[in-house]
Amino acid sequence: MSWYEAAIYDWFTQQSEEACLSTWRAELLKNVSGKVLEVGAGTGANLSYYGSAVEQLVLTEPDYYMRQKLLAKLTEAERIRVEVVKDPLELLGFPDASFDFVVGTL
Repeated sequence: MSWYEAAIYDWFTQQSEEACLSTWRAELLKNVSGKVLEVGAGTGANLSYYGSAVEQLVLTEPDYYMRQKLLAKLTEAERIRVEVVKDPLELLGFPDASFDFVVGTL
């Protein structure tokens, strides 16, 4: 993805978020707990929907520009233990059964 696409991504998806995606995200993530792996975290649209039951959150985002947006959001409101990984899913080296939940949206 280009730096421009990453820069306007949140603005571009704002209407969809307001129309339905935010409701879907809240429903999907309300019971997530323990150690969580989110694949392709993008700019961090799911971050505010993770509850206090999440002990550790590992976010994967291989795209450099999207990852920079994600990291900026983390510094704004990091309330749980978060790790950002740049590797794509197929290169992740976590042992089997490392996570209680795996999340993938959009």
